[in-house]
Amino acid sequence: MQQKTSDINPPFWPKITIGGIVLFTILYLVAAQYYPGGSNFYPQEKGFSWFNNYWCELLGENAKNGQINRARPIALLAMVILSFSISLFWIKLPQLIPMKLWKSKVLQISGVLSMFSAIFIYSSYHDFSVSISLLFGTLAFLISLYGLYTHHFIWHFNYCVLCLFLIQVNSFIYLSSILIDYLPILQKITFILVFIWIIVISLRFFKK
Repeated sequence: MQQKTSDINPPFWPKITIGGIVLFTILYLVAAQYYPGGSNFYPQEKGFSWFNNYWCELLGENAKNGQINRARPIALLAMVILSFSISLFWIKLPQLIPMKLWKSKVLQISGVLSMFSAIFIYSSYHDFSVSISLLFGTLAFLISLYGLYTHHFIWHFNYCVLCLFLIQVNSFIYLSSILIDYLPILQKITFILVFIWIIVISLRFFKK
C-alpha cells in the first residue's frame, strides 16, 4: 500500500519553532543595542550589560537609567515570536512522546499558558506573570520528563532534568534574593540551554 504524503514528508512545524527561536535570538541581540542603559545594580551604566541586566529589562517602557527605552518595540516583537514558537512546540510534543490523553492535554495547556503568561512580563503585572509562567512551565517540564523517560529518550530526559533544575534555581534566587548578583547571567545561560533542548527535541520529529 502506498504511503500518504503526510506520512513520508517530515512535519513543517519544527521549522517554525526552530526558526522562531533563532529569530528571537537575533531580535534580542538587536534590541540590546538600543537599550539606553542602567540596571538594578548599576543604574547609571551605559548600554545593555550581559552580566547585570535581566533580559526582561529590554521590555520596559523606560530603561533603568530613566531614559525612554528604544529597545522595547523590538523586544516585544521578539517575545511574541518566541511565545508563539514554543507554544507550538508544546502542542506538538505529545506526538513524539504519546501518553494518556489527559496527560497530553495538561502538557499542551500548561506549555501554552506558560508562554502566554510570559508575554505580559513587560506590564505592571511582571511579578505575577513570572510566577504564573514558572508554575505552568514547571508542570509542562515535569510531564515531559515522564514522557521522555517512558519512551526511553534517556539523553533528552537527562538534559530536561538539567533545564528544569536551572529553572528552579532561577526561581529560588528571584524569590529569595540569595546570590541575586548572579541571576542575570544565570538567566541567560538557562535560556540558551532550554532553547537547545527544544531545538534538539524538534529535530527528532524529522528523524521520526
